[in-house]
Amino acid sequence: MRACIEPRCPELTMATRCAFHAKTSTRNHGGVSPSRRGYGADYQRQRLALLGQPCALRLYGCTEIADTAQHTDSGELVPACGHCNFADGARRSHETRGDRVDSGLRSAVPLVTRFYTHGGTR
Repeated sequence: MRACIEPRCPELTMATRCAFHAKTSTRNHGGVSPSRRGYGADYQRQRLALLGQPCALRLYGCTEIADTAQHTDSGELVPACGHCNFADGARRSHETRGDRVDSGLRSAVPLVTRFYTHGGTR
């Protein structure tokens, strides 16, 4: 057993966090299940249908095969590789905060529009 990794927590645990901190960790969204956060059976079905398709975002460093789904501004899901999903999310986060955005992280919205305009082909 070892001490919980949260600062000043004396609890011993077999995991990285004690039972109390495991429930409140931001890594697991405060213990709220995916279905309660809006990612229920319908979302899981839609996401599963997109996996393995070509990545719709195609940002710098793209791995080209979707292993996740990206939310568009209109609320739709599009196929995305993990790299592009993370990069586009980071870009959006920085724009929301008003930070300067690296020009290598261009907007994915025109690419997603082009993806659907051409029937999902490149």
